Amino acid sequence: MCSAGTTTFPEEPLLKILEQGAGFFPARPGLVLGDGKYRILRKLGWGQHSSPWLVDGLRFTPKRYFTVKILTAKATHSHHAGDTHELELLRSIKDVRFSRLPHLHDDFELSGPHGRHLCFVMDLLSTSAQALRMSTPTQTLAVHSVKTIIALLLEGLTELHDLGIVHTDTKADNILFEVGAEEVIIAPILASEPLAIEGSFELEGQSYPILRSQPITPRVRWDDDWLRAEDWSISLIDLGYGLRPGKDLLPITTFELLTGVSLFAPEGNSDWSYEDDHLAKMHELTGDSFSTSFLERATRSKDYFTARRCVQGTLARIPNLTPTPIESILQQYSALLLEEDLKPAADFIRACTRIDPEERPPAETQVPGAITRMRPIVLPRPFHGSETDGFASKHAITSSAYCTYPNLWVRLLPQIIVRMCHNLIGINTGYSVIGSILKHKRTNIVLPGERTVV
Repeated sequence: MCSAGTTTFPEEPLLKILEQGAGFFPARPGLVLGDGKYRILRKLGWGQHSSPWLVDGLRFTPKRYFTVKILTAKATHSHHAGDTHELELLRSIKDVRFSRLPHLHDDFELSGPHGRHLCFVMDLLSTSAQALRMSTPTQTLAVHSVKTIIALLLEGLTELHDLGIVHTDTKADNILFEVGAEEVIIAPILASEPLAIEGSFELEGQSYPILRSQPITPRVRWDDDWLRAEDWSISLIDLGYGLRPGKDLLPITTFELLTGVSLFAPEGNSDWSYEDDHLAKMHELTGDSFSTSFLERATRSKDYFTARRCVQGTLARIPNLTPTPIESILQQYSALLLEEDLKPAADFIRACTRIDPEERPPAETQVPGAITRMRPIVLPRPFHGSETDGFASKHAITSSAYCTYPNLWVRLLPQIIVRMCHNLIGINTGYSVIGSILKHKRTNIVLPGERTVV
């Protein structure tokens, strides 16, 4: 048994308290929650602000399984302070059953060694699109798989936008594949996969198990052909930082699923901050610039742009930028992207990542070509030896969600850009989750994995 100060946890840091930005609830199998309605069976995963648990509903006939998302003490405190709005947003969509959004069945609070914890009872889901991508030999997904995921995701974002809600954290980790919650599906999985217990630890005189995550086995595979991919179903989770006004952005998710690398990978050192580098890479990879009108609306523009050069949109600490066409990165990193789809894919990403949201063109009138050339979900380059015509239109699946919502590719793609630039330069542009912010050295080559120091 491990005690405080000697425990090394393989996953979430169970001993870190609220004041340290954590405070995870030390759940254990068999624990009954929610006034006797739910019993914990195993841990499904964990994240920075919560841990999801598989539970069986003790008052449901026939037997049914759910996910209980238990927020950390810190996340619960942030919610009560009004910094996050997940419960409010989940309740706002609770009475209208949407196909691609999480459904809140119940919510309650419980007490633990670290304090109070908000709990959300939701549908049982499987692994994420990110996990599916990481399971492939190349850590990239076939183009037909990416189109399916993005098309389904657009349905979810449409549903959110119809309610005036912006997700702000649309990424592959937050796209989970759906799985049935019936006993006939879950019971065999539980019987074939014993609990993953890796010891125990002591907290306030009580012993708790250290559990490994055991997500429900997905019914999708990375090598599913286009026909099987058509049957995939997803749910967009994690509305913790959702907002009422604003826009979301999806090309970043598209790029990562296609290439296996982040579109933006900011770095920083003693000469410039990662925020400087992040702003620089926005220009380098999109070819877009920080316009005078945009910077005049940004309350923090002078923190990053010199007063003399501010009107030209030149960064104060990184004046010399190295533009890199998105096509060249796609070509280098996406082994499954056909030559004929390089330009449409790049046009799609560029059109929807304009820095100034006022300059993002409506799909219906401004950029039909860039998106309509991204043809419907079709047969990709064969990987089982069959002879096909690549993305030829004769293979188009016209019933796909992409075909149903052709204009959404641009109209909704300006969606994640909400928080990051707001934090950097004081304006709500939406580049929030465009890439992780790291602290290393500034490079003059933007191709991920091939950086040289200036």
